[in-house]
Amino acid sequence: MDKKFVVKDFVVIALLTSIWVNISELVRYFGYVRPQMQEYFTSIPEMGTIWDLQILAV
Repeated sequence: MDKKFVVKDFVVIALLTSIWVNISELVRYFGYVRPQMQEYFTSIPEMGTIWDLQILAV
């Protein structure tokens, strides 16, 4: 193992990993959490819209 650390490869892998994690969290939120939250907070009509803006802004 005489390989040198390549910064470019590290940055590419780190970016791909962070994009993958963010996409999976958005899928989890919109596919699982949001429907349950809207069902639980039926008395607050704009609850889904408020959280959607906050999640997408982050």
